[in-house]
Amino acid sequence: FPIGSPAALRRFPPTLLISGTRDFAMSSVLATQAALTREGVDTELHVWDGMWHAFMADPEPRESGEAYGVVARFFDRRLAR
Repeated sequence: FPIGSPAALRRFPPTLLISGTRDFAMSSVLATQAALTREGVDTELHVWDGMWHAFMADPEPRESGEAYGVVARFFDRRLAR
């Protein structure tokens, strides 16, 4: 589990973390973002209010479209280099 190894975390590429406030894994996502940031990794965290784990798998909520937009912009910024 890489969060226990600062040396492993420092080797992470730019990382996008997405969660919803009702996601059972939200605490882990927040801890991962904090650990990566401490190690100097370029990290983005986006959290949607009221959304559940893997909410993006459901194309109906407006938030899913927003999240896919975040993913596309994240890759556009990093792959354009």
